[in-house]
Amino acid sequence: MSYNSITGVERNVTIVGPGAEATNRAVINGSVASPAIKLTSVQTVILDGLEFTAATTSNEGINCNQVGAALTVRNSYIDGNNGAGINSTSCTLEVDSCTITQNTGGGVSASGGTVTVSGSTITGSGGAGVSASGGMVTLAQDVVESNHGGGVSLTNSDFTLQNLVLDGNGTSGVMGSSLGGLSIFGSGTN
Repeated sequence: MSYNSITGVERNVTIVGPGAEATNRAVINGSVASPAIKLTSVQTVILDGLEFTAATTSNEGINCNQVGAALTVRNSYIDGNNGAGINSTSCTLEVDSCTITQNTGGGVSASGGTVTVSGSTITGSGGAGVSASGGMVTLAQDVVESNHGGGVSLTNSDFTLQNLVLDGNGTSGVMGSSLGGLSIFGSGTN
């Protein structure tokens, strides 16, 4: 099942597909003009069991660019985007049990807001697996490997890293500058 991009999500909504491991994934395709899905106003959105790809366009898979918006992505596959897999600016972003792979602009890119990534695999990105500037970042029980721009890149962020596998990332496992609060528990780096 394949669907065109969903732009201008302007209300609270939950979209559920068959799951990231399903052979008949519900695929939401981005275009040159827009990412696979874009939140455009303050709302709460839950995306569960879907695949997001912008393929050969210059867009990210998922874009949340609204102060106060809350986005949850669960059990989904975010792949093959020419931008970041997920781009979040000042949103509350929760990513749980997702595969984020082969995104040219990086896996998860965040500026401000609160970002929580748990139980997910972020691999093969052109940029960092996770990059954040400002805000609060929590990564727990994730595998972040083989990302060309590094595993985790943080600037001016408070963050917690717990039980991560960081392996084979380009520049380093974890890099940061002007960091706020820092907590690292049981994580290994390359």
